[in-house]
Amino acid sequence: MVNGTVITLYLMRAGPSCADALDGCTANVAKAAAAFGAQRDGINDALAGTPYNAVDIKPGCRLTLDDGQSVRLRDAYSDPGLTTYGRDRSRAAGRELRRRVEPDLVVCSVLRRARLTAEAAFPSSDVFTAPYLAEAEDDRVVALDDAPMSPSHGGLSYVDPTRRDWASSNYHAFLTFLGGRLARQPRASKSSSLSEKITAESDHTAVAVTHGALLKKACGLDEEPPHNAVFRRRLLVTTEHVREEPGPCDLFMSATPPVHLGVGCDDAPHKPWDVSPFLDDEAVLTGPGTFSFPDEVVHDEL
Repeated sequence: MVNGTVITLYLMRAGPSCADALDGCTANVAKAAAAFGAQRDGINDALAGTPYNAVDIKPGCRLTLDDGQSVRLRDAYSDPGLTTYGRDRSRAAGRELRRRVEPDLVVCSVLRRARLTAEAAFPSSDVFTAPYLAEAEDDRVVALDDAPMSPSHGGLSYVDPTRRDWASSNYHAFLTFLGGRLARQPRASKSSSLSEKITAESDHTAVAVTHGALLKKACGLDEEPPHNAVFRRRLLVTTEHVREEPGPCDLFMSATPPVHLGVGCDDAPHKPWDVSPFLDDEAVLTGPGTFSFPDEVVHDEL
């Protein structure tokens, strides 16, 4: 069946971010109100590129906007980095993954948490920002946590910032990009899936760090996978087409859900405002998580 270049692609979900930490926002209404009072200017500075200002915070850590609409507090955190736990978790995930995978190319989305995850997981590799891997859009009024602040964040990049779609989420366009980059077939474009699995050895191996909603859609999953989980996809690239194996992605490395998302926010000097005052406890992990491969015993992540 093989008459082209075979690429094995490993897709990792980015580690827990400072916006994810706010999913553990305090239930103490007075504490949240005090934190909002102290952080209001920073929150509204982050919202400066939108039509809105935050005027209040309600139970459940939902911001009230000046037009009366309500949004999650995390939605107002611009392009977050990783929590300290997210950084350490990504390092641990990388250690496990590198036992099995030696990539020819490591790429990440334009979101900062993806770059920090890739750099933590593959500290000895060059990490390139790639187009079309950003988080899938949804219908939120405000979604600053999924809005990239830079096409490269000062790192190596394949992104052309002059293109209008540089920050988009388009998995099929990413596969076309990958086929052109690794298989040297710039005219090949994503086509229909293959009718059978690829059994040949890979010519190239790539790791791409991306996001939960994109993975759910691209891999045919029922829900977003845990942070740092890894899925495998194999591609066949010819002069005209980039084609995937049939069916959903293979789960390559499973990851238990993070025990605590709010364990420090390792985001200075980039953070638009401080997450910490909105959290009840940002210092204690209640238990370790694990990474594992389907064919071997579980390994502790930390």
